[in-house]
Amino acid sequence: MDNDQISPNKKFLVRKIAVLILCVIYLSACKLNPFIVGNSPTVTHDIDSTITAAVMTIYSEATEIVQIAKLSETATQTLTASTTQTSTITHTPIPSSTSTITKTATSSATVTPLPSNFVPENAIFIYFVQLDTGGPIGCGDSLVKIWTGHVKSGNLINDLSVAINSMFRAGHYHGGLYNATYLSNLQVTGIEFDAGRADVHLDGSYSVPIDSCDASRYQSQVRATALQFDEINRFVPWVRDKLLEDLLAIYSDS
Repeated sequence: MDNDQISPNKKFLVRKIAVLILCVIYLSACKLNPFIVGNSPTVTHDIDSTITAAVMTIYSEATEIVQIAKLSETATQTLTASTTQTSTITHTPIPSSTSTITKTATSSATVTPLPSNFVPENAIFIYFVQLDTGGPIGCGDSLVKIWTGHVKSGNLINDLSVAINSMFRAGHYHGGLYNATYLSNLQVTGIEFDAGRADVHLDGSYSVPIDSCDASRYQSQVRATALQFDEINRFVPWVRDKLLEDLLAIYSDS
């Protein structure tokens, strides 16, 4: 309830109090001068009762008005306080952030590539021919060793077999190097080793070299491939029951 609603009640209370004061003054005057209302004591008694009742009524109404006014003021104060204390919640928008995902490279073991010319000390080699170098084999040619990718196991029979078989499976060329044995398809069937001598038995298809130059290259390649092993000081290759050296003595242009 606001101030406009309380103000009429206050005005009514003032009027009631004014009436109450007038009644008290009139009562007092009547008691002092009984001739104003007559000489009858009954009339005086009735006036006293009426005035007393009026006073009590006015007092009761005045008290009620005061209580109403107090309640109204309390309600107004509570309402005002409640309105004042009501906080306005302002929602501050959260700025949308654009996240940048940085991919972190997963660490892995660093593999250091071996140099192209890296060859282990215990490598197993085969020999190819480099033509026209003024070398001692063939017709002025030289031998060049090529790593097979295999390493020595310590077992001479096995290691020699790997070397000779790799020689006959190596193909016609390796880069600019030539393989005179490429037409033959031979493989090791057995090895006999005694006191530095290695008899190697071969089987398969054998092709006659085209000329004496190729025959020399052929023999030199196979021989050098076998003699890379320090244990061997004499190499004797057999193609079935014939010596490879005897077969190479016959070539196409002869």
